[in-house]
Amino acid sequence: MNGYEPTTWLGLLGLVLVVSGPIVTTIIAARRGQKRASRSHDEIAQRVGGIENQVINHHGHEPPVLRDDVDRVIRTSEQTYELLLDTHKLVTDHHTHITNIKDAVESHDHKIKALHRDVQQLGRRMDQIEE
Repeated sequence: MNGYEPTTWLGLLGLVLVVSGPIVTTIIAARRGQKRASRSHDEIAQRVGGIENQVINHHGHEPPVLRDDVDRVIRTSEQTYELLLDTHKLVTDHHTHITNIKDAVESHDHKIKALHRDVQQLGRRMDQIEE
């Protein structure tokens, strides 16, 4: 043969030890890898559970998903924006109206002052005529 066959029980035991060493090492490494993978899987499962609790609201009969909540917030903000635009338009319109009233009041003030001057002049003329 090729010279590796054991001729005694002691030789057979030595051959078994030489061959079984890498096999045992491989089995130990595989088991450690499985344990590490199992722990990692458990950690990932806990993290996913935590994320799920943040994403899925656990209230009511059928918990709405986060997307529904986000869509509702977006709709509400769009409605709020539309209301803000409407309010801005109303304020602008009121400002224009108030400015027009202010201009009218100033115009009336000038007319009243002119009438007052005219009345004073008429009063002076009447005094001159009476003298």
